[in-house]
Amino acid sequence: SEAFDEDPLRVLRGCQFAARFGFAMAPTTIERCRRLQPELSTLAVERLWEEWRKLLLLSERPSVGLDMLQLTQALDLFPELTALIGVPQDPEWHPEGDVWTHTKLVLDAAALLATEEQLPDEERLILLLSAVCHDLGKPAVTVLEEGRWRSWGHEEAGVQPAARLLARMGTPQSVVDAVLPLVRLHLQPRLLHRSRA
Repeated sequence: SEAFDEDPLRVLRGCQFAARFGFAMAPTTIERCRRLQPELSTLAVERLWEEWRKLLLLSERPSVGLDMLQLTQALDLFPELTALIGVPQDPEWHPEGDVWTHTKLVLDAAALLATEEQLPDEERLILLLSAVCHDLGKPAVTVLEEGRWRSWGHEEAGVQPAARLLARMGTPQSVVDAVLPLVRLHLQPRLLHRSRA
């Protein structure tokens, strides 16, 4: 109804409901969400954080929420995420496609791991936000080099975009302080494993 338009936060709430409960948005709701997109920037970060928190803590497949954010154009509120769309990756290592698709797959894998390990809320948030942020540096450094897409230094390049995104989300500082080192060092486990082989 028209009451939906009274609070633009309902756009984000609809996105997290879709992820939490397996809902699909009706076309009329999607259109209402798109019309509210300019008002999203007026929302307090504390209110944004509550919707992100529920999306990450309560969804089996939080990527559905990211898809809904994109569909409703609410993703535009988070330019660090929209920057991932269409950024190519080497198909040998990333046959799934662009960095946006990869990020959503990593996010869902992290959610499954957090559930299996029964992580407490703060640890789950740290893990899932690290998944969301881990490749935010790729848009700035990805180049075609001798016929292959390379993203040298994307770990370090991702720290500042991650800090900006987490601030836009309203993420508590204790969580930010835990996520940023994981973004910077997210390739280290693979390098350590390789050095032991």
